[in-house]
Amino acid sequence: MATLSALYSPDVVFHVSGRHPLSGDYLGLDSAFGYMLKVGEITGGRGVFEVETVLADDDTVVAVVMGIAWSKDTEFRRRIIHVNRIENGQVREFWDLPYDQHAEDEFWTKAVE
Repeated sequence: MATLSALYSPDVVFHVSGRHPLSGDYLGLDSAFGYMLKVGEITGGRGVFEVETVLADDDTVVAVVMGIAWSKDTEFRRRIIHVNRIENGQVREFWDLPYDQHAEDEFWTKAVE
């Protein structure tokens, strides 16, 4: 967590798209870490992002990733766009934008039940 704390602004905002139980805005580092811990809890720590493409300039980093998560015995693979707005060398805003929002909503809704 110390490494992540250095990457994110204390007042970072995570925007998690969708209509599933984890979607919404997470304001501040504690809230963003709470979101990450909840995802880890639901997946049993079995989740990875494989970076496929990265585009960046001075204040924005966009990554296309293959996200892989598990809920019980169900593996969920999907492409996601991660957009990071950088301010003073740290991530100030983060957007999680899946290619297939309906599949994302369905997976996380079932995983939380």
